[in-house]
Amino acid sequence: MTKEDFRRVVGQNIKAERTARGMSIDELAELVSLSSGFIGLIERGERGLTLYNIWRICLILDLNINDLLFTSQAKGLNRNTLNQKRKKIHALSSMFGETELDFIISFLKELKKITVNSKQA
Repeated sequence: MTKEDFRRVVGQNIKAERTARGMSIDELAELVSLSSGFIGLIERGERGLTLYNIWRICLILDLNINDLLFTSQAKGLNRNTLNQKRKKIHALSSMFGETELDFIISFLKELKKITVNSKQA
């Protein structure tokens, strides 16, 4: 992936997340303390962000940094569905104690390893 491709992916993801939340460029720009013109350049992939500003945008949009940096809207992922599933998991997690959550996390990690290994085979 080239630097330009990376900027484009990050910009598309920021725009998709911002619009999914009904937030304008001006609102995001104010919260991040950047100009709305600069946010527009970022969303179009014409400018990059510092790691600090990426972190701030993730906090504001309530995003995992991996989703912002490594998930491309062009790959057809439905971000709203993904966020809904995350919210359901978060809501369900309140039903479990720490030991049960540790078990679930371990189980999911092992399941991910199995899935990755089966794709490589």
